[in-house]
Amino acid sequence: SRSSKRIQEEFDTLDNLFSWGKNGKPIINECKNLNIYSDVAPFKETAVVLNGGSPSKVDETNYINACYIKSSFKEQGTPNGLIIATQGPQPHTCESFWKMVLQNNVTKIVTLCKNIGDTYHDDACAYFPSHGSSQYQSISVANKSKVNQMEHVDVRNLLVSDGTQSIMVQHNHFKSWPDF
Repeated sequence: SRSSKRIQEEFDTLDNLFSWGKNGKPIINECKNLNIYSDVAPFKETAVVLNGGSPSKVDETNYINACYIKSSFKEQGTPNGLIIATQGPQPHTCESFWKMVLQNNVTKIVTLCKNIGDTYHDDACAYFPSHGSSQYQSISVANKSKVNQMEHVDVRNLLVSDGTQSIMVQHNHFKSWPDF
């Protein structure tokens, strides 16, 4: 049908914009307990590795379920057109998430899930404070302002610090993103 043809055309366009790592080898068994979904893992070739580690030697100290993706979008502060795609953190991986943000000097986060909180029905844990500040082991995250609150999107400014490095991060939460 015409509708399915249009969807395929859109997919092909997106497929050409991004490098998906079609021939990559996923990191599956090393750190399954650190993934929200055990069957969704980063590719070794594009994996974000914490603390200057190597994708060939991943363990619980340097693993995060995240990949670098080549993008045609040239956002200010995005080196080489790279963006990071990752799952929402779990309570025991929040520190790793914020380390990744600091290590890569991430200044914008886009969260595509309805529910963020600490219940079983939430799509991601409460990995940032709704107001005030929160400590995630060695990382402090302070909610400096809610810049804009629309019906379906909240935009916040978060100050992320590990005591030696601090960056301001714009957090964009799309609250009505469909859950599949």
